Amino acid sequence: MVRIMVRNAVFLVFAMAVLSGCTAKGPAKPRQIRVEFSFGAEDIDIYHAMEAFLLKAIQSPRKDILVSFSYAYASTPKQLQNIRAAIAKKPDIIVIMPQDSKAVLPLIGEAHAAGIKVIVYNRATDPDPILVPDAYIGLDTIDQAYTTGVALIKRMKEQGIRPRIINITGSLGDRNALNRSEGLKRAAAEMGAEIIAEVHSDWIPEKVEAGLDAALAGHPEATAIFCASDWLMDGVEASLRKIGRWAPYPDPEHFFIGSQDVFPNGEPLIRAGYIDVDTAFDIWPMTTMLVQSILSIGTGRSMSQKVFLVPGRVVTAANIDTMDDLWGVVLARK
Repeated sequence: MVRIMVRNAVFLVFAMAVLSGCTAKGPAKPRQIRVEFSFGAEDIDIYHAMEAFLLKAIQSPRKDILVSFSYAYASTPKQLQNIRAAIAKKPDIIVIMPQDSKAVLPLIGEAHAAGIKVIVYNRATDPDPILVPDAYIGLDTIDQAYTTGVALIKRMKEQGIRPRIINITGSLGDRNALNRSEGLKRAAAEMGAEIIAEVHSDWIPEKVEAGLDAALAGHPEATAIFCASDWLMDGVEASLRKIGRWAPYPDPEHFFIGSQDVFPNGEPLIRAGYIDVDTAFDIWPMTTMLVQSILSIGTGRSMSQKVFLVPGRVVTAANIDTMDDLWGVVLARK
């Protein structure tokens, strides 16, 4: 497992250096590499950004990557259908962003049986001894939640507030969501904080509102919320408004919040002090590594490692103006 710590041009140099160490099976062929990209969903800002960043990255003098996209609209059966249709096209590579981290595993086997390489992107598949992709590139989502948790708990302790946290999770079929809960639990154990309740959202803001209403009523001692993504923040806001606790820091009614991803809706909430800590989903270094992996695998070279995890950056109101390439900021300002 490799954690990539550098960014932008420096990251590109590093990635090329990593892959230049690969063992070549033969000279690179001057042909177009055909890639089918399967998204689990389409109508979410971060997926629009991932597609835009990828298209930007392949617009280079090499112009030897042809990518087409399919979208499952959050339906696992639809994604499986899309991947089988992609296999029938016999591309060089299929890139899968799983809607369900377990359900796509058999499709990896089907693609390999057809002689097609598979890269899993953004969400890891469940561990399997046989059905293993040729590469996985994603954010280190355990570290993402851990860094948010540590920073949030530290901030609360500095204010003399005992951290009692409600954990709002994503989908239980999403490996990233499970990783974020693990990262938060590690931070809480290390920092002496309590996770007193969990709200399962299935990535639906309305479920967050109802679940958080119940959690807050059942745990009036709660002092903080960890949210699996800014995508769910409308539900958090609606619930906290009902009890008069939707207030920016340092308002006495402020409820401490740690979140993930720095979505376009998260940026103003960070700046205004509603979200205390938010670790970014850094798409550009992930995209760079994805393109380098496509070029390596697509030209018949074996990579020196198969798992590349990019750490996110901790974002607060105090440092957000120093951050470059925050995808949510870029998208919000277009």
